[in-house]
Amino acid sequence: MKTQKKILTVSLALALFLTACGTNGANESASADATSQETAMASNEAQTSEEAAKDKALVIYASTDPIYDFVTMIGQDRVEVVDLMEGEGDAHNWEPSPQLLKDINRADLFLVNGANLEHWLPDIQGAVDGDVQFLDMSAGVNLITNVAEDHEHEEAHEAEHEEEHEDAHEHDHGGVDPHYWLNPKDAAIQAKNVHDALVKADPEGQSVYDEGYAKVEEEFQKLVAAYDAQLTPFVGRSVIVPHEAFSYLFNEYQLTQVGIEGLLAEGQPDAKTVAHIVDLGKKNQIQTVFYEGYGDPSQAEAIAKEIGANTAPLYTLEAESKEDRANGANYFTFMMQNLENLVKSFGA
Repeated sequence: MKTQKKILTVSLALALFLTACGTNGANESASADATSQETAMASNEAQTSEEAAKDKALVIYASTDPIYDFVTMIGQDRVEVVDLMEGEGDAHNWEPSPQLLKDINRADLFLVNGANLEHWLPDIQGAVDGDVQFLDMSAGVNLITNVAEDHEHEEAHEAEHEEEHEDAHEHDHGGVDPHYWLNPKDAAIQAKNVHDALVKADPEGQSVYDEGYAKVEEEFQKLVAAYDAQLTPFVGRSVIVPHEAFSYLFNEYQLTQVGIEGLLAEGQPDAKTVAHIVDLGKKNQIQTVFYEGYGDPSQAEAIAKEIGANTAPLYTLEAESKEDRANGANYFTFMMQNLENLVKSFGA
């Protein structure tokens, strides 16, 4: 009898234990399922949020580095910006790749410098089959026209280009100097045009664009004030520049540019041009010969040696390296570097 009771007791305990384990297992399984569902829901919500953010963003193609910088600063995280001149490119000689001609259809806006800089623009416009708005950011700028370009460089480039492309466009600027962004006062007009283009294309984002533009406007105020204060004392001075891209800036501050190369920065100067620059440098006691930032300094070094001068970079902002941009460089930092180098070149 005791043995039967003992067996019964053990059986009951075992049954209770198995029942409890089964219940706990079911609870754990249910809990795991719930956790899995919550994780999946959270993941889906995050994905939906990211997709919604992408849907809200404008996709913008910028034809120059300054436009890229202004769109980035003004548009903030509401825009996706593609820089055509990414890296150390050349705005004058750039050509669209076949892949770009395909990708361009995803753009909402294509912002160009204007002033006939983008000789390739008809090629891109002809390849677009989507609803892409092409907008000229030079509106309101007092452009310098009837520019005397270096025809020897121009003709040599055209001959080379025609060999590669039978139907090539001429790479001249139609008698217009396109480098207005190098004068901070004109670049400020371009930045305002960028702001207005973003607001018109995306009215719901106006508060974001207004906030970004307010910061950009403040940066321009500081930049213009610095240029006014530091360049005004040197009215009438001559500067040997890498190529004749500084008319807007130098006209503003009554300086004279002497270009190693012409407006299009194509080809090396001939012996007569070099001799003229050396004579002018000695006559005006020029202390610095500038070379293109990111460019080859050898020609400037050769001229500087003849004059007894130093060399330094001067940025045209036709290119910004990826590394410098990743480290925070932009239109304003490059322009401040230019100002510092110019002032030093005058012996200040």
